[in-house]
Amino acid sequence: MPEDRLKVLIADDHPLVIAGIRRALEHDEDIDIVGEAHSGSELLQLVERRLPGVVLMDLKMPGVPALECIQRIAETWPESNYSGRRWPEAGGGQPVRGSSVRSIPTV
Repeated sequence: MPEDRLKVLIADDHPLVIAGIRRALEHDEDIDIVGEAHSGSELLQLVERRLPGVVLMDLKMPGVPALECIQRIAETWPESNYSGRRWPEAGGGQPVRGSSVRSIPTV
């Protein structure tokens, strides 16, 4: 795998969502999909082993809650940044695009 390609990890508990994201990205010459996680705990293990440049993560997965995953990643790699998107049907308190990892509340 060339070093200049973006390493992407996909995390969602719905296999169809993962398959759709993978299909959308797999033909891009600048992207390498380095793993798929189906729970928060699996995500944390893969992040540590694969060191992705980008994690595409569902905010509602089983296991370790998404906000806790984000906090643990931020503690381990302080140079990391978080960018989220709040869908209209998402409840209040969800991170929104451009949020700083430092501004995410403690879980």
